[in-house]
Amino acid sequence: MMFYLNNQANTASSPDENFARELMELFTLGKEPLSQYTQADVVAAAQVLTGWRVTGLNTTNVATVFDPSNNYSKHKTGPKQFSSFFNNTVIQNPTPTNLANGALELDALIDMIFTKTQVVSEYICRRLYRYFVYYDIDANIEANIITPLAQTFVANNWNILPVLKQLFKSEHFFDVANRGVFIKSPFDLIIGSLRNFNLNYNVAVQTNYQAQYQVWGYFNDSICSPMEQRMGTIPNVSGWNAFYQTPAYHEYWINTNTIQKRFSYLDRVLGTGNGSGGGYSLAYNSLTTVIKIDPIAYVQQFTTINIGDPNALIAECVKYLLPVEISLTKRNEIKLQTLLYQQVTDGYWTVAWANYTSAPTNTNYLNLVKARLVSLLYTIMQLAEYQLM
Repeated sequence: MMFYLNNQANTASSPDENFARELMELFTLGKEPLSQYTQADVVAAAQVLTGWRVTGLNTTNVATVFDPSNNYSKHKTGPKQFSSFFNNTVIQNPTPTNLANGALELDALIDMIFTKTQVVSEYICRRLYRYFVYYDIDANIEANIITPLAQTFVANNWNILPVLKQLFKSEHFFDVANRGVFIKSPFDLIIGSLRNFNLNYNVAVQTNYQAQYQVWGYFNDSICSPMEQRMGTIPNVSGWNAFYQTPAYHEYWINTNTIQKRFSYLDRVLGTGNGSGGGYSLAYNSLTTVIKIDPIAYVQQFTTINIGDPNALIAECVKYLLPVEISLTKRNEIKLQTLLYQQVTDGYWTVAWANYTSAPTNTNYLNLVKARLVSLLYTIMQLAEYQLM
């Protein structure tokens, strides 16, 4: 962040406020009503941060170092005065003859910010809540969820693990009201589908690193990026809009361009789009990796139900593929359109599955079952609910 937010250019004669401002606004204090730091505080913090540099950025030895060299021009000497919000704290600077100790000022700055225990702890806990649970924090959530989490945060000396455990083990986290309330990010949609369907995305030879990285690169560049979330390419210091930008938050993931890309990806990975075979066949460095859903293998994982019962099969698919339940009427519509292929009785699917399991190499039985299962999964994945988490 020091590099990304221009601290490389932060010098005694020309302090750059970018990193200092975001240190308070984005990473610790936020902009809520209780956060009352001033512009003068930003200027003073920028002076504290003068002289810090990032070295070895494009190597395996990346480091942040304090460098007061060039006749001390990189670090601002003298006291740094902060506002009444920080109890009029003054961070003292060592004399120029001992300027290297100016690095200690950064510790003093962080310690000072964290004296605002309520502001820092509640702000960070709200960020966690909005990321993991829901973006709308009302007075009830503030009092009964955020405040206790913040108290745990402070009581554990700013160790974030107890906070996450408290949140993830709470009844509130598992409340049905908090299911299906977020639109999936592109990462959640793409990687989630690969994992839901147990798809292989690794090349056949594990040591062929070039081929492996090209497969991953294809998904990042050609699938994630068009949906407006490319790994390693965050649009700005705040992150992706969906995680912080009021009032829409997660709705920013959906627009006239990205919604088409989302459904195109689902079509293709299921094998219903982009060529007669569908799926992804990625050939790199003499290796071909096929990424495509096998609908029969998928349902055969359901060992606790009778797959020949279309009602049980649809219920199980909905259970694992959708974050929320759908009505019996909707499930019956899906059954009629897919597994029964507009036939009247459940026996159409039951017999078809029994025939296949008794003779899995029979081409006619195989193709019939596969076509019906593809239709079932396609229909479920086309539901709006599949886009939620």
